Amino acid sequence: MDHKTFNYKLHNLLKMPPSKAIKKVNNKINRKINDKINEKNDLKRDTHIESNLRVSYSFIDYRLIDVSKIDLKAAEYLLDMYLNHYFDLLGSGFVKVDYNIEPLGVEGIRYDMSPKINAFDYEGKWLSKILLMSHVNYSMDIWKIINRGYTPIDWNMDFKSGFRYSQKVWYKKQPIGKFKGADIKIPWEISRMQHLPQIAAFSLVFTEKRDRIINEFKNEVLDFSMANPIRMGANWACTMDVGIRASNILIAHDILKGMDENNILNNDFEKFFGNFIYEHGEFIIHNLEWEDGKNNNHYMSDICGLLFISSYLERNETVDSWLAFSIQELINCMEGQFYDDGGNFESSTSYHRLSSELMIYSTALIYGILKTDKRKALKEYNYNLVKRLLPLDKQKFNLNNERFFPDWYLDRLFRAGLFTMDITKENGRIPQIGDNDSGRFFKFSPVGEFITIDYAAEKYKNLEGYKGRKEVQEYFDEDVLNHSSLISAINGIFDFNGFENFAVNYPLEKSVIESLAKRFKIKKEYRGNKINTLEENLKLKYNKKTVIEFKDYMDKGINTDNLKFISYPFFGLYIFKCKDFYLSIFAGENGQNGTGGHSHNDKLSFELNLCGKDVFVDPGTYLYTPISERRNEFRSVKAHNVLIVDDKEQNEFISLFSIKDETKCSIIGYGKDFIKLKLSYRDVVIISRLKILPDKLIINDFCNKEFEVNFNCGERYSNGYGKVSRK
Repeated sequence: MDHKTFNYKLHNLLKMPPSKAIKKVNNKINRKINDKINEKNDLKRDTHIESNLRVSYSFIDYRLIDVSKIDLKAAEYLLDMYLNHYFDLLGSGFVKVDYNIEPLGVEGIRYDMSPKINAFDYEGKWLSKILLMSHVNYSMDIWKIINRGYTPIDWNMDFKSGFRYSQKVWYKKQPIGKFKGADIKIPWEISRMQHLPQIAAFSLVFTEKRDRIINEFKNEVLDFSMANPIRMGANWACTMDVGIRASNILIAHDILKGMDENNILNNDFEKFFGNFIYEHGEFIIHNLEWEDGKNNNHYMSDICGLLFISSYLERNETVDSWLAFSIQELINCMEGQFYDDGGNFESSTSYHRLSSELMIYSTALIYGILKTDKRKALKEYNYNLVKRLLPLDKQKFNLNNERFFPDWYLDRLFRAGLFTMDITKENGRIPQIGDNDSGRFFKFSPVGEFITIDYAAEKYKNLEGYKGRKEVQEYFDEDVLNHSSLISAINGIFDFNGFENFAVNYPLEKSVIESLAKRFKIKKEYRGNKINTLEENLKLKYNKKTVIEFKDYMDKGINTDNLKFISYPFFGLYIFKCKDFYLSIFAGENGQNGTGGHSHNDKLSFELNLCGKDVFVDPGTYLYTPISERRNEFRSVKAHNVLIVDDKEQNEFISLFSIKDETKCSIIGYGKDFIKLKLSYRDVVIISRLKILPDKLIINDFCNKEFEVNFNCGERYSNGYGKVSRK
């Protein structure tokens, strides 16, 4: 913890009532003492858990999954890559992930930490190179049942930088952000196993490869368990990723199990699998990323993971209590993390997708379990088994109501889909506001384009020197900013014509939701959001006029006759759009109730798109912890289309994931072709008026101090985590 962060936390502690501050300090001391004891025990014993429970429930009928619109070329390409253990994650390029990696490096930073295991003996003695001896025996037994010829994946390797996170180090002691260029998000990302539901869906298309896909699923799950004893290594360091991993494995298993004609997933595997999934549930319930008043997408992911685990596992008293708790907390997450207008409180359009995916897939699953005997668990659970679990008579869900959830819950979920639909540009992409870590809950439909290997290395600075896979001459460039599949998924529950326009091209996601929810449907209609304007007649000393001529960017004229104004006032996003024109302006609060975990200094920043072509864009994110100065560059005022006053930030940076809550935004006026907004922070007051004409955009800026008009002209641009474009 740096000096600035320490002072900030100390300041907040001193603002608390003494009794609350003392309790907080005591809790932290007790946690540290317990951690010391638990770490010592885990280092000297086998940590695996035997539950004797089975994954006995199924919610997906693979025969109902619609794969008619899958990009067959992309699907075949990705399937071949995954089956050969090539992965492209967070700007890595496709890399064969094994124990002999030669990394590309991150801005010239490389580590040589591969254990260099060339021979995998049948007995599994090679495992002693990566595991503590107390964990080796269990893992050796697993290794013996993995198919011969299978090459293990190095799940703990940051295969971009070459830095390796050791499974001999306890999960809470992993060095996150301590080594320049090293990014723990890389092993976390591959270990989410989001490729497994994807290849399970692909098996519906490439039926001749079905057995190979099922075997790959089986071997990878065994491989992960073998190399990642619970509470050891990088892949237990973040509970969020544990929840996402368990959910993806369960969905893949559900799809593939129904197609397993040759009993590849046999009784011995199913016995192991039940223990493996229960192990994930035990970890989550004891490592919830929960803090009173400060919960975010991490806690939501924990809860959704616990929901999937407790839905699929056979019933017992413990599992029933997990199920009731996860539904209770899912409703609380919707209440605390989504606004009435459907926007998400992270102040990030990309985290909006992640959080909305968590909500729609989990909601669908709950409707599915209500049609099984799991429904009884919600009447019979023991609320004393889980801390903060309420008795049935105090729950916000209603077992006697067909809709089950409160009306406001379903309305916010529907509006989360409207939000993504409304912010989508003509080119199918969304504007980047706040952080974009490319995070997903499930990834089914491949979305992107094929480019040459040479062009990929030319297009992205992070791929400089990239040679690709020798026998593959093309590079599949995933389009992280196309969020259409989320809208299709939400259409799986909500019957709304606007969503159908997206589901037509991405029916896979809709059909998965429909299968999970047992075809439960709610008919909805579009309803806009109300805006409360603030009357202001300020006369500010300094002003500048900026004119953006459309002819400078387009060869043809722009038709704005059908221009619509769309508002999301709680989120703080205002949009003017028609077929030829798109303008979005962000004038919202710092996310996470002001802590700004995923917020940028982007107040009054805008994106402009003409006829599907991006003209002015938000910079994106690029990286989190590997290179701290890059993190701050991409969230700074200089990276956004904003006014800069005194060469200072709108909100002071506290840490890589917190900022001072100093900005306040309000809307002064608007019409069919203009908007007037106010921004204030510290001693600065800014008013901006944007006027749309058929041939130009006119921006009039006013400020009480001298200022500079700043535009991001491509010096900093990232269209997905780890990816950075050349100017």
